[in-house]
Amino acid sequence: MKEPVHATVDGVNYTFEMLEATRSWKLVLRLAKMLGPSLGHLADALLSGGEGVSKEVSGKELINRLMAFDFSGDFVGSAIEALVDHMGEAEVEYVINELKSKTRVNDTQPLSQVFDLHFQGEPWKIINWMRHALTAQMGPSLGGLGNAAGQAANLENPPAPAKAV
Repeated sequence: MKEPVHATVDGVNYTFEMLEATRSWKLVLRLAKMLGPSLGHLADALLSGGEGVSKEVSGKELINRLMAFDFSGDFVGSAIEALVDHMGEAEVEYVINELKSKTRVNDTQPLSQVFDLHFQGEPWKIINWMRHALTAQMGPSLGGLGNAAGQAANLENPPAPAKAV
């Protein structure tokens, strides 16, 4: 079992437990479908190297840019904004339900039991909580991607492609 992630968001202590693998995968698929248009902007940013004009780059250079890309707050915040722009009520409810099911408030109270009261009168705080919850859930995945990309970037002589027999 993965260790929970602890974070203080808007003065409240949250504990984010990891979703089970199948639920996490379903969440990733939903988010990918909703983020599709925004991922195009990420690709443009990586290909342009900050110059504003996309150009062809080697696979190794693209991996280096991906590893150096800032996936922290601004990226996750932009992703949340894109989610809000591209999803309807059912999708919002699905994402919130998945995230709140694995969040505890002040290390004791399940957020799923107090969600409406907890955010009553402060709905904008839901976005900040979602940003932290998604970072907690997806952070290990992004870290694994970075490690794999780093290993691939360090290959001087990549293996030859397999031949069909």
